[in-house]
This record gives sequence, structure tokens and C-alpha cells, in this order.
Amino acid sequence: MVEETIGCGPLLIRADAGAEIGAGHAMRCLALAEAWHKAGGKAAFLMAATTSFVSEKIRAEGFEVVHVRAPRGSPEDARETRKLCLDRQARWLVLDGYAFDADYHQQVSLPACGLMIVDDLGNAGYRAADIILNQNLHAGPSLYRQRKPQARLLLGPRYALIRREFIATRGTAREISALATRVLVTTGGGDPRNLLPTIVQAIAELTCPVEARVVVGGAVPHLKAVGGTCGSCVRIETGVHDLSGLMMWADIAISTAGSTCWELCCLGLPPVVIDIAENQRPIAQQLARRGIAVHVPFDHISAAGLAQALGTLIISPERRKAMSQRGRRLVDGHGAERIVQAMQQVSPWTIAGLEKRVEPQPSDSLAARE
Repeated sequence: MVEETIGCGPLLIRADAGAEIGAGHAMRCLALAEAWHKAGGKAAFLMAATTSFVSEKIRAEGFEVVHVRAPRGSPEDARETRKLCLDRQARWLVLDGYAFDADYHQQVSLPACGLMIVDDLGNAGYRAADIILNQNLHAGPSLYRQRKPQARLLLGPRYALIRREFIATRGTAREISALATRVLVTTGGGDPRNLLPTIVQAIAELTCPVEARVVVGGAVPHLKAVGGTCGSCVRIETGVHDLSGLMMWADIAISTAGSTCWELCCLGLPPVVIDIAENQRPIAQQLARRGIAVHVPFDHISAAGLAQALGTLIISPERRKAMSQRGRRLVDGHGAERIVQAMQQVSPWTIAGLEKRVEPQPSDSLAARE
């Protein structure tokens, strides 16, 4: 799908990870780095905050992790990031994180270095961006009126960032059993809203026997306390490097409504999703509206209510089959390749603002077409 070789310098990704911000920003950008590398380019991650698991995962995939010394999102951070782009002669800089506002965008902007912003909110100015990526179902051009005319919009799950481990597993057929007895639980790289105790209690209240695996990152300070409440049917998994394998093992999932949702869709695993942040609510609502997920709002969550939602899904094989098929149709796993192709199509002259006349790019929004 993409050209064989990428020239004009490497891809630099500015993203962070941690207990409060989770691992989603860095992990989804890892899919982009993999696609960039597949097309013949080099990539590195610039990180002011991370966890040992995330850093090890990035390095294991063959990418460098460069430490940013300045506080995340600060003017000093922007200056340090800009210098790294200059020193490394970057072809593209990708920003993924809520700490990077419009002022930060302007400060890191460089002639002949493309700037791509990975966004979920649509609440900032984007006049410095050459490409704006929002992989969510609710994304539309109206969120990005404050952009330069030639900026490219990549909107909707057609551009969902899926890592190669999930793409490699996607061809495996999913068996839909009469009863869903294997449950996968994931809250991302951390558990900032202390959701795991409620989930574990909900699993304990189920009337039918299940086997549950709880996947957590290293950034869960209350992990030991959670482990002490688990019964024999619940196993806590840390440092998991084969999440796609666990997704294929499971019959259903319980997940926060972040980037993991697109991986669940790609592998056709029917989930119960919980929105633990304002930006996650539209994702959960849209997935529920399309019959791909069951949405349990965090504001109304209880162990009893979650157990009821799980119990209904466990005994409904036809519903789970339909959810699985819809999810796979929505996310085909080629989003990162499409993004790299779009990046290759942006001319260095366009980035530098040297073209005499630039026609506005049409939006590639899935939401806009539906």
C-alpha cells in the first residue's frame, strides 16, 4: 500500500506514558512507527514520562527512546523537542498527548519538517499542523475549523492505529461459544480511577463460572491490594507482550473506552466498555450505538450493574457473534499504512509554505460520509 522507501529524514514521535495518562498514546504511536519502518524509514520516541514496560516494548520493536528532560508540555519541552528535530533532521514530528496545546504546536513547528497531531478532543487550535489524525467514530471536520487550508484530515476508524501483533492475529477465526466463559479485563497502562476492584467484584458476583485474566501495566500502585481480593477464577497478568493472543483466547472483554477498543474491534472480541474520562464517552456511546460494544458509564458503575451487563452478554451467543462481525468490519488493521501513505503525499514544499497555490485537501472522514 505504501511506497518502498521513505527519504528526507526520520520520524520523531513525542508521546508519554504513566500511571495517570496510561500507555495508550505511546502504544498507538508504536503502530505508526512500525508502519513507517516497514516503508523503509527510521523512527524514535521522545518521552518526558514513561514506564519501564512501555520503554521496553518500544525498544523491543527496534525503536529508540530519547528522554526529554523538561516538564511535559512546557515551553522548555517544546524547545527541547524542536532542537531534537533539528539535530536529527526529522522528516516528520508526531505529537500525541493532551499536554500539547496550540502554543506548543507553534513552538515545535519547523520548515520542511511535517507536523502531525494525533487528537481525540478537537478543543485546540491546529494552525501549525500539516496532518490531523483523529481515529474516533465521532471525529468530523467541524472539530478542526481552526486549521491551515492545506492541512490534511485523517478521520475515523479507517485510520485506527493497530500494531502489527494484532494485524498478524487478525486472520485467526474466532469461535463464538454458547456461553462466554473466558473474560479478558484491561484498563490500559494504568488504573487511575481505581476501577479494578469493582470489576473483580463484578466477576465474583456472576452466577455462571468464568475464567478471567486481568491485564495490567506496571503503573498500577494499588495492584497488590487488587490481587488480594481476587478469587481462584481471576488471574492478574503483568508485563504482557502477547495481548493479541489473550484477546483471541477470550470470549468477551471488559475494557476502558480508549485505544484498546480499536484492537478489540480488529480481532472481533465483544467488549463491555467503561468510559473513565470525558474524551472516552463519545467512543463508548458510538460503539454501543453501532452494536459493537456494551457501554457501562463510569458515573453509574457498580459491581452489581457491571455483573448484570456481563451476565447478559455471557448467555447471548448470537449477540456476541453480531458484535464481533461489526467490529471487524469497522477496523481492518490497515490504518497505520494509510497514514504513512498520506504522510508521503505531503510535499516538503507544502510544509515549508513555499508553494504558490495550495488547494485544500478533502477530508477523509468516515463520520462525514455516514
